[in-house]
Amino acid sequence: MKKLIGFAICLIAVLGSSGCGGSGSPAAGSSVAAFAGSYGATYNTGGPTVRAYTTGQMTIAVATNGLITITVVDSAEGTFVGTGIANHVGGFYITVNGIGNKQVTVNGTLKGTGLGRTAQGTIAGTIVVDFNAAFLHDPDVTVFTNHYEGSYAQGSKTGEWLGDITTGGVFAGQLVVGNSTVNLSGNVYSNGSFKFAGKNSGTTYEATGIFRLDQSLGVVCNGLLKGKTGSTTVSGAFSGQNAIGG
Repeated sequence: MKKLIGFAICLIAVLGSSGCGGSGSPAAGSSVAAFAGSYGATYNTGGPTVRAYTTGQMTIAVATNGLITITVVDSAEGTFVGTGIANHVGGFYITVNGIGNKQVTVNGTLKGTGLGRTAQGTIAGTIVVDFNAAFLHDPDVTVFTNHYEGSYAQGSKTGEWLGDITTGGVFAGQLVVGNSTVNLSGNVYSNGSFKFAGKNSGTTYEATGIFRLDQSLGVVCNGLLKGKTGSTTVSGAFSGQNAIGG
């Protein structure tokens, strides 16, 4: 049974925002850039008459050119990450991949203006639920400038990571792999999406996902870490938060 996602509360005042407005899709020919920013929602599914009760959180990061990155973190199914693009009226249909070949599709529409804009639609596949994600903040890579620490999984192996993001969105950090470290580098973009990569001892690592503002924790991130050795790819969750300030 589907259960409507509860809205995430708007976490901060819009950074350089336009004024509030009404609901509805943009007029034909308008730019999807008007929807640039981050959106978030929490949800719950299932129950005693359906299946195990689960909770989850999704974040949708929209760039000014319409590129969208989505993360879904589900209490039962784990973390999912996917990218796609919105059309000229704000519609999108994106495949979002999880660990162990799990997969969901996110079918939605960007609506509204100003602080009132939302991303609404459905998740189908491994997770089945409606969503109505509230606008969180405008694109601004400088809000992610900080030192970060977190954890990751790569198959059955787990470890820690740390790193720093500059005001320009450049990331430099390390994975702690057993008794050694792997240098990671990459970028965080203005909508919060990120891509980091590194290589060590024949294994190439790639982390993708989203940084987002959290009302109580400051800035947090969620995504996937993939490790490829030869033709074998193993993935796991990648998460963390700012370790200084907030």
